[in-house]
Amino acid sequence: MLTATVSPPNMPHEIVEEFQSIGLPLNKKMENMLNEEPEHQRPRRGCGYTQASRHLAEYINQPRGLTTRLDLRLFSEAGQRRLGQMVTATLEILGRLPKDLDEVEQVLRSNEQVNGQFPQHIETLHRLRTIGERLAFEESQLVANIVLSLLGFSSKLKEAGSLELPHYSEKLAIGTCPEAERYFLEFSAGYLRRKGIINIFVDQNNQPVIIEKISVGDSHSCITVADLILNSVHIPAGSLLGTTYSTVPLDTERCADMNGSWLPIDVTHGFRFLRLTTLSVSPENRARAFSNHLKKQLEGSPFFDPLNASIADLRRVALKQCPRNIKRS
Repeated sequence: MLTATVSPPNMPHEIVEEFQSIGLPLNKKMENMLNEEPEHQRPRRGCGYTQASRHLAEYINQPRGLTTRLDLRLFSEAGQRRLGQMVTATLEILGRLPKDLDEVEQVLRSNEQVNGQFPQHIETLHRLRTIGERLAFEESQLVANIVLSLLGFSSKLKEAGSLELPHYSEKLAIGTCPEAERYFLEFSAGYLRRKGIINIFVDQNNQPVIIEKISVGDSHSCITVADLILNSVHIPAGSLLGTTYSTVPLDTERCADMNGSWLPIDVTHGFRFLRLTTLSVSPENRARAFSNHLKKQLEGSPFFDPLNASIADLRRVALKQCPRNIKRS
């Protein structure tokens, strides 16, 4: 049985230090969240890491773009200026705004081979692209992957053909407080509360990728059980999403033994990223990553096994709901 141990307080998060070391500090709000400042430890906020994933949602759910109004706002003013210089240099070469930093790096590298320009820009972009190689913590890797895909660096998920979800552009009335995990943790043990509904969204291979809950907590709150792509951004398993849809087909297949349906993604109007759940980090690293958030799940009215439940548990339970598992009389 795992026990909750939390990293020493007042220590800068490694991902904050790594972005600073390459001359691209994150914005102050993001730094304060990742550094677990006291203001981000309030019960409904969870912890700073949880808050940081909510902050990332502001970028994930907007159009991609390399301007100070869009994705570059992830960085401090100094970081924005430095990246802005790279974007401007690329603009002058291409005669148009580059679509992402992946294209910026490619253009500057090609130009450097011709006339030796931009070595500092190229070095910075290389260190940014490879930031994951210098991060020790699993939770840091999750944030880095999201940031890199926000900026347009090629995603391994896209190369592997991972499912890209439709994105819903309007805000949804779905909360993100720590209570969201309570019902998904219960479902990981095969338990669904009375009057609750669990829908399983499946990919093109009829494999479960998202679990949606209805009538327990906020309806249409979902958790991913596979790595996915949303609005061109890498979304790891264990992400909290919101969805909306008007109707489902009359011939929708029912879950094998729980109240709910086995649904294709295209019945929805799309999804919005809300935050990372505690399940996004493996049990052995969860207490370090989610600190006060996880502590609250163990106190008062404790959640079901928040230290040990896993995405693999959720996926196993979801697979059991496949209609082909229905016992025919």
